[in-house]
Amino acid sequence: MKINMKHSEMIMSFLLLMSFCGFLTGDVIIAPKYGFYGTASDDYKYYISLFSIMIGYILLFSKTLAYREKRMQLIAGESQYIILVTLLFYIMSYLIARHIGYTVGHRTYTSLVYISLPVLLSFCGINLISRHIIHSIFKLFLLLSVIMYIYVLIEKYTFSSIDFFEISFINSKSPLEDSYLSFPAIGFYIYFNNVKYFGNIEYQRKNVNFYFWLSLIFTILTWKRLNVLFAVFIFITSAFINYDRLVSKRMQLVTALAITSLTYFYILFLEGKFCSLDIVNKITSYRGWLLSVWKSSNYLSYGLGSSSEIVGRALGYPYRDIEMDLVRVFLELGLFPLFVFVFCYVKLSGRRLYSYMASLFLLGSMLVAGFTNFVFGLYIVLLSIMCTRDRLQEMPLKQSGFSGKADFSANLKSGLNRSKTVGRYA
Repeated sequence: MKINMKHSEMIMSFLLLMSFCGFLTGDVIIAPKYGFYGTASDDYKYYISLFSIMIGYILLFSKTLAYREKRMQLIAGESQYIILVTLLFYIMSYLIARHIGYTVGHRTYTSLVYISLPVLLSFCGINLISRHIIHSIFKLFLLLSVIMYIYVLIEKYTFSSIDFFEISFINSKSPLEDSYLSFPAIGFYIYFNNVKYFGNIEYQRKNVNFYFWLSLIFTILTWKRLNVLFAVFIFITSAFINYDRLVSKRMQLVTALAITSLTYFYILFLEGKFCSLDIVNKITSYRGWLLSVWKSSNYLSYGLGSSSEIVGRALGYPYRDIEMDLVRVFLELGLFPLFVFVFCYVKLSGRRLYSYMASLFLLGSMLVAGFTNFVFGLYIVLLSIMCTRDRLQEMPLKQSGFSGKADFSANLKSGLNRSKTVGRYA
């Protein structure tokens, strides 16, 4: 059965909107207000995303059949990378747990969901939804996120109670800080900064300055140090650096090796090998102390996510994340799984310098803080990276027969090959 391409775009757009709304309203308003954050009652948003991914892949099958592609290479491109990582992480978790007499725990499955959902849903969206519609979705959810941010501030403070003298960049303190919304904020800025400086399609230019400045101010107000530094960096450099240059495949490999090695040295830093633990805790907002709690059990691991349970039990909670994603993967699973994870995320960014820099920021955030637990933020950042992988002159939907850009499209041979700009940097 063939599904009309326009209908598939409408369906996927609706599902993407529902998924984003589920996380944004659920995490910012519903869960905090009714006190079931992290409970079974909070799982509805994950079910919405899983359902959206399932429908998305059905539509991709239909899309492939529409072009009479015999091989139907659905497991390609972005989804191929994350499926590889998910399978590897599960196998390693199973082997590690079995070796010490444990079974694969609940936190392992939760962590795998956190890692896989954003990439798979973004992959479906970028292949099935036109750039024009995705652009509108970004504008809509930037506005909604700002409204949610104002709502949270009103719930926490009156204006007279805000002490602006508490703001400290070194200590990462600000009364306006929002750990949850800071990640979608930087994702929006990555996208709209690219549109402002490198977009050349008419619909992208409309009101671009408003959304550009709004996303920049939003990023600064939510006050995550690395987010602010990266936003300021690309704000300054976009005016004179040619971000359309290509990064070589060798450079992608070197980058993955460098970040993997850096993770090891960062662990040594957290353990106080290079400076006192007091300085470490001040710089890392006491993440070094959380790591020391885990270290007291000799970094016991029974698979991905097990550190959350171990540290949580030691502190009297069901679980407590140490937040640093790359550090967790290294100590829970080992060096090789970490390298594969990092390399796959570098590959997701394609070869354009702009998206490559965005992937470096994402991996840097995963090293020094936590990103995978903030699923909505990861949705926005990954979709931004996929949308900025190249400078497209988008073909109308009627002519191209499809709407997105991804390695999947580049792998199809017949009808899809008509659009030569798609996947050209993949």
